[in-house]
Amino acid sequence: MMQNWILYACLQQLSRFYACSQLQYINAAICAPTPILRRFLEERAFERLDFISDLEVAMEGGDRENRVGPLMEEVFQRHLNLYGQNSLSMSGDGDFMDTDFKIIEICNLLLSHDLLPSFRRLLRYHLLKVESARLSMYYLKTLYP
Repeated sequence: MMQNWILYACLQQLSRFYACSQLQYINAAICAPTPILRRFLEERAFERLDFISDLEVAMEGGDRENRVGPLMEEVFQRHLNLYGQNSLSMSGDGDFMDTDFKIIEICNLLLSHDLLPSFRRLLRYHLLKVESARLSMYYLKTLYP
C-alpha cells in the first residue's frame, strides 16, 4: 500500500502537470491553423480542467455530479494560489505531447499501487482520455501538418 504522503505528493505532481498541459493546449488552440484543430485542442484543455476539479472532489470525498462547477475567476485564482503568478506565463511553454506523456507515466505509477476504488476509477478514466488525445493528435498532425 502506498503511504498517504507519497500518494498525496504524486497527486499534487499530477495536478501540476495537468495545469501545465491545460495552458499548453490553450496556447496551441490560439495558434491552431484550422477550426477543427482549434476545437480539438480547446476540448483537451477543458478535459485537463475537469481532471483537476475531479481530483479535488475525490480528495475531499465529495460528489462532482451534485456540485456546480467553479467560475473561471475561481479557477484562475486557485491556479494563482497553487502555482504562483509566474506559472501562468511559464507553464504554457513547451510541447503538450511531452507533458501528456509525463501525465501517463504518473498515472501508471499510481495505478501500479493499491488505491481506493474511487481514485483508481478516476485515474483510469482520465488516463484513457489522455492516451486517446495523444493518438488523435498524431492523426491530426498528419492531416494538418
